[in-house]
Amino acid sequence: MSDNDQTSQAATSQRTSAPGKAANAIWTSDDKLTLVRFLADKKSEAGDGMLFQKKTWVEASQMMTGIQMVGGPKTADACKAKWGCVSSLFCIFWNTDHMICR
Repeated sequence: MSDNDQTSQAATSQRTSAPGKAANAIWTSDDKLTLVRFLADKKSEAGDGMLFQKKTWVEASQMMTGIQMVGGPKTADACKAKWGCVSSLFCIFWNTDHMICR
């Protein structure tokens, strides 16, 4: 699905959300890459297995909120869940200086 399709889907989602219910977070390709780069910068805060603390997810959510274009809020839990999905797809390996991603 292209970013344009996701944007259109997000607009429809926002219009059709039930009253009082928050819209779902919509993750564009740029959003996912931004999250991966943010976490690469925070690598030293991760423990074994690249498990980040709650504080890191809160910071990621705040950072994503500042750049969000479509969809509902990207909460700390949403950022953590998205990392669980994209980490195996984007990350080749972690080395001592940086993460190499596709």
